[in-house]
Amino acid sequence: MVPKDSYTRDEVRRLLGISGRQLKSWHEQRLVSVEESYSFHDIIALRTVSKLRRGKVPATRIRKAIAALKSKLSECEDPLTELKIYCEGGHINVRIGEQRMEAISGQLLLDFAREELAPLLAFPEKRQSGPNA
Repeated sequence: MVPKDSYTRDEVRRLLGISGRQLKSWHEQRLVSVEESYSFHDIIALRTVSKLRRGKVPATRIRKAIAALKSKLSECEDPLTELKIYCEGGHINVRIGEQRMEAISGQLLLDFAREELAPLLAFPEKRQSGPNA
């Protein structure tokens, strides 16, 4: 799909698989603005909101995350379009390059491979006590 200059409300709803009622609700919850036509960047923001809402993230948490990201990342004007925002375990996380952080707290998240974590999470074997141990 080649990006157009603008998309109608019906095109946006069809592209994202959302209803007019959802779009209106997101506007009322101050997650997005309702327009007569939408830019490609608007569609990116709407897609991010759609994914977060499908992940059962409440609108209040999304608003808090957006405000926190704007505050913590002063160069970022529109986190919904400029950052990779996703839901993981009920938390809103952000990927910036190779780094990940929790959006609201700003806490950095570390990536560990499962094979690296397994020895740390395993119970130590019981050692035999006595002279042969």
